[in-house]
Amino acid sequence: MAVLTNITPEHLDYHKTFENYVNTKKQLFYQVMKNKKPSKIAILPKDDDNGRKRIDELFFDKMLSYSVVSSSMVKADNIELSYNHTEFTIDFLGNPTKIAVDLPGVYNVYNTLAGIAS
Repeated sequence: MAVLTNITPEHLDYHKTFENYVNTKKQLFYQVMKNKKPSKIAILPKDDDNGRKRIDELFFDKMLSYSVVSSSMVKADNIELSYNHTEFTIDFLGNPTKIAVDLPGVYNVYNTLAGIAS
């Protein structure tokens, strides 16, 4: 299984170019595709256009998507941000569940969704 959280230009100091950074992230997915496990799974963010257009070209047996904005298999709704925690509802295939994490910020909602999708 490979999980993509996002592809944004945050590590260009190390990778020098955006394409180098994208190719580095793609290596994880290539390794999963090449392994001998019977099932290859990708967990992808539906709201990250940069990540989606580059990873969608790869083939996996199963692909699960997660989102805060778009329709997806694992989706967060009713997000309530606080300075020291975040509460939201996760809808997984029509089954809503209330979640609270002791981490502030929408990016932590995305990280939580990626973990749950995994």
